[in-house]
Amino acid sequence: MEMERTAVSCKISDFVWAKVIGYSYWPGLILQPDRLAPPKNKSDMEWVYFFGSQNYAWVPIKYIKPYSEFKEKFGKKCPQGVLDAKYELRKHKKRLTANPDYVLTIAKFMPKEMRARSKSVSKSSRSVVDEQEHYLIPEPRIGVLAGNINAESIIKALISFKHKMTIWSESEALCIDMKQEAAEAHTTCYVYKEPRDVVRTADIIFSLLASKAEAIRMLEKFGYKNDNDYLLSGKIYIEMTTIDRETSSANAKIFSAKGVTYFEFMIDGTKQDIGKGLVLVGGNCDQFKATIERLKSCLKALGKSWYFVENPQVFVIFQMMKAIFLAGFTEILALADKSVDLNVFFELFRNSPLHNHYFERVCDKVENNTYFDVQESLPCLQHGLQRMLELCNVWKQPAGLTSTANQLYKHARRMGLDEADSSAMFLRAK
Repeated sequence: MEMERTAVSCKISDFVWAKVIGYSYWPGLILQPDRLAPPKNKSDMEWVYFFGSQNYAWVPIKYIKPYSEFKEKFGKKCPQGVLDAKYELRKHKKRLTANPDYVLTIAKFMPKEMRARSKSVSKSSRSVVDEQEHYLIPEPRIGVLAGNINAESIIKALISFKHKMTIWSESEALCIDMKQEAAEAHTTCYVYKEPRDVVRTADIIFSLLASKAEAIRMLEKFGYKNDNDYLLSGKIYIEMTTIDRETSSANAKIFSAKGVTYFEFMIDGTKQDIGKGLVLVGGNCDQFKATIERLKSCLKALGKSWYFVENPQVFVIFQMMKAIFLAGFTEILALADKSVDLNVFFELFRNSPLHNHYFERVCDKVENNTYFDVQESLPCLQHGLQRMLELCNVWKQPAGLTSTANQLYKHARRMGLDEADSSAMFLRAK
């Protein structure tokens, strides 16, 4: 570990491994900055060209290592982008060895504003992805551990932004569908049989698993508590599995010690709201500021807006709010069903100021009897209530309504609705 902290002397024209925060070490070349290069933030930095991605960045010298000396350390079990960059670097090295007069030709640095003017297409015809390009960093590869009901929609959203994907899932059908989705979007989606291979080849990993227990088992496979396992080091790990406050805090401490950037994401809504609603981000504020440029395209793919909160407990409050509203609304529907024609009630409700997108989804499910087409898991909402009650015990906060709602969800699950959509609370209320 001490070797990682010690700067190794490198000079202009040296082939190197260089690291930008949130990425693995990447093959590069130290160059003399030209007049178009942006000013550097600190004196102890070098201007580096990244092979493969054809990008440039000012990199602190402590994150620059000689290529040959560190080839074994950084060149094995690396992301696909690094493999492509290694191939390009080796090609130039061979030509230089064979011919000392060989002139190494690489893409010139071009500031973003100049690059925009040089494009022949108009700004109105450029894609959202073009708007998000950043010349300072290599394009990240996104890995997804797909194991819950939101996984398919989230992968599709990321693919729609042209992200290069690596995925793991026990569902063969999902893997086939996502590869086809990526092909139609003119990007790539690699499927791996082992979760470790997803982490090994990705820069940003999304954990989308069915339960807290599965999320912890997966992290154990990655050796997150093993001091000699560095699989996760240098990665951005985004937990989107519902976990409790204690586990979240413990994970954050372990990841910090291993050099992993750790966040929790929550999409406010159902899987139909992915790409349209609010994304809540929890984690360390300084880490978020350092990685926001790398995460921005992912955030835009997942929602129309996003909000950073340093304390992820706000996620639990949102889940509690939805669960209580839903329990009350489905009881109202059950009462309406006994007193009036439910279709008449729906028509009146849709013209009232109480109508909203979330309740409309429930009305649609009840009208069409599609409780097992799951868009929002019933057990997941109940888990949010349980977490809220745990916090209430810590805060000594009375929460009678939350406690009652939790009992109603337990009743629904005892009725055999574990695999149902949250709208199936209507069946319990009847």
